[in-house]
Amino acid sequence: MKMLSKTCLCVLLMGLTPGCSSCGEDEPEANNMAEQPFTPPDSTPRPRPSLGQADKPSEVIEVDFNDPDMEFPDLGFSVDPPDYGTPDMDFGLPPEPECCMVQFAIKDEDGQQDEVRVVLRGSIEPLAAGEPASWSNGVWSAMACVPPNYNGTYHYDFVYEAAGEEYTFRQINPHAPRDESFGTEFNIWVGGQSCAELDTSLYSATEAL
Repeated sequence: MKMLSKTCLCVLLMGLTPGCSSCGEDEPEANNMAEQPFTPPDSTPRPRPSLGQADKPSEVIEVDFNDPDMEFPDLGFSVDPPDYGTPDMDFGLPPEPECCMVQFAIKDEDGQQDEVRVVLRGSIEPLAAGEPASWSNGVWSAMACVPPNYNGTYHYDFVYEAAGEEYTFRQINPHAPRDESFGTEFNIWVGGQSCAELDTSLYSATEAL
């Protein structure tokens, strides 16, 4: 009767206590598990797995495209250069002005060639800097390139030397086109639109036409 009561008491306690799967006989085994020491995991360093030999850096090949002996592989196709058409070389700039080669002349009145030099000089470029004249058969002449629409005047500087000093006398060709302003005479340019329109003989005349 006592054994039966003890068994009934155990069953009753098991029903009332969650997690209890056994009574008196299982208690020693639970106590034994709690007394076992904790063993930490093995933390010994292990070698990392090898992924194979590392790739070597690619070798850089230098190519000299200016070398005439350089040979390139034939890839079986060719590329035609692009056609950009005829280049426009003026880039929108105005064309160079036309220049007419003209001979200017003036007669040496005394014919002695006692001048140090004679210079053809204009009021504006391209004659402003002066063109040296040469003497031949009593005439001083100079070649100059003048645009057909030149709108300046010109004259001749006769340079003489006396007592170690130079003196300049301004003269004009009386047989070439001329004009006067405030008592000063000068030769004038009869211009045109092109060199073909010019009568260049007007500027080299040394006799009355």
